Amino acid sequence: MLIYPAIDILGNLCVRLTEGSFASVKNYFLSPVEQAREFLRAGATHIHVVDLDGAKKGQFLVSEIVTQMRSLPSLVLQVGGGIRRDEDVDLLIGIGVDRIVVGSTALLSPEILKSWIARYGADRFCVALDVRDDRIHWGGWQETSAKRIDDVVPGLLEAGVRHFLSTDIRRDGLMMGPNIVLYENLVCNYPTAAWIASGGISTLEDIRKLKDSGVAGAVIGKALYEGKLVLEEALEAAC
Repeated sequence: MLIYPAIDILGNLCVRLTEGSFASVKNYFLSPVEQAREFLRAGATHIHVVDLDGAKKGQFLVSEIVTQMRSLPSLVLQVGGGIRRDEDVDLLIGIGVDRIVVGSTALLSPEILKSWIARYGADRFCVALDVRDDRIHWGGWQETSAKRIDDVVPGLLEAGVRHFLSTDIRRDGLMMGPNIVLYENLVCNYPTAAWIASGGISTLEDIRKLKDSGVAGAVIGKALYEGKLVLEEALEAAC
């Protein structure tokens, strides 16, 4: 199982939210590029980057920061936040981002996502299906859909999507453990997809349980910034 240390960017600094609320921003006053270097030194091979300003505005805004991260050696970059336009996708592909996370477009305009997959390949995209009380949220988690994950995954698989990220928003930033049952069900019901878990991960036991659930990866954020998890130990537990 891959570990994705998270770098959420707001105002060009590393922050964390609680349950996706922009009213609960905790600012760590860290440079995202320097934080990426620290994760790399600790042994990370993959990093999950989110442009929170872009997620709110529906337009990717931190291309300069991502370009600097791309210069770091042997680092796989997974980037999301407000990516809804052809120009954003072309820009990120041009920068050399390894995988682009798409949320709103996958829900509202799946044909556009299908055209991106046809152009660049399924492995360059990951669909974020983030839930609060079983309902999918989009638009930086500010908008609520009437749909559940099971309502949209079959169509997305048919469109060529192979990678998914799912966050239980109720657990995000609380460091009280991930929703293991959610991920076990997703892996069981859609075994051809690669699932990445996110939200609430804060102990080595959480990581071991997620690994046993069969997910392909896990995003860890606040627990690393708050010192509840040591990245080197998390990476070892995921092996």
